[in-house]
Amino acid sequence: MKPIIHAFIVASIYLAGFESAAAVRKIESPFVFAKDLISKCEDFCDVKVADSPAPGQRSTIYANDVIRSLDAAGFSVGKKRLPRSFRVLRTSRSVSAEQMTDAARKAIIDVLPDGVVLDEMGKVTAGQTPTGPWEARALYDESIGAARTRNVTVVFLEEGVPFRKAFILCRMSYMVDVPVASRDIQRNEIILPDAIEMKRVKMDTSHRNAILSAEDIIGKRSLGTINQGNFFENRHMTEVPVVFRGDAITVVSKINGIRISARGIARQDAVRGKRIAVEIPSVGKVLFAEVIAAGLGVVTR
Repeated sequence: MKPIIHAFIVASIYLAGFESAAAVRKIESPFVFAKDLISKCEDFCDVKVADSPAPGQRSTIYANDVIRSLDAAGFSVGKKRLPRSFRVLRTSRSVSAEQMTDAARKAIIDVLPDGVVLDEMGKVTAGQTPTGPWEARALYDESIGAARTRNVTVVFLEEGVPFRKAFILCRMSYMVDVPVASRDIQRNEIILPDAIEMKRVKMDTSHRNAILSAEDIIGKRSLGTINQGNFFENRHMTEVPVVFRGDAITVVSKINGIRISARGIARQDAVRGKRIAVEIPSVGKVLFAEVIAAGLGVVTR
């Protein structure tokens, strides 16, 4: 099946040794039909006369060709006067759905932010394009956020002037840099920076519990073996105490801009961020402080 085209017909009439140009007529068909060439045609308007020229090219159709085509179809033009010849100009080309879709896909990929991957997209239907150079441009709305499916607008243009617009349903994936084990990590091992490397992966449900920052991993103790290449999850690790029962600890209190510190003794083990009781021997009191580092706590009320 040949594609539908858009063409303009320019009829040049050769009579009595001179030429006059007929009006320009727009047609939409894969061929040139009698109705494209003969004004006020009647029941023979759907008779094919000749193939259209190639896009952007001109061709000549002679009156005798029109008459023979009509006669073969059982029609007669009678005494209708026809121009001796017609000049036919086709001003657009037919482009397949695959070609239109490929152009749209490239346009969408070109505008995707770093870390966004196009997995699937709908098809663009076949259509007409100019005979000259044309391009496709996609409009990506980043305000939607990390939506898995979204409509992307693609505009087809000739020299910056749009001639078609398509709204295409797309499925996206999002890449994320995730810390993984650079080697096998043994049970009860303190995880140090050399045991971690970053890996870019597609974000999906299998990563929903993965820790995304190496800073949240370094210094923790593994609860079991973590194989090389595996993601880190909170269930794989535990905090290592930075303060132990009986350790000396400095507690700091800030009141109305005044900073007061005192030396005390921790009454229990604590990881970073834990609130513990600290005995202050110099005043014979017990304060509660949040451990922020080894040997240092901040008084909380």
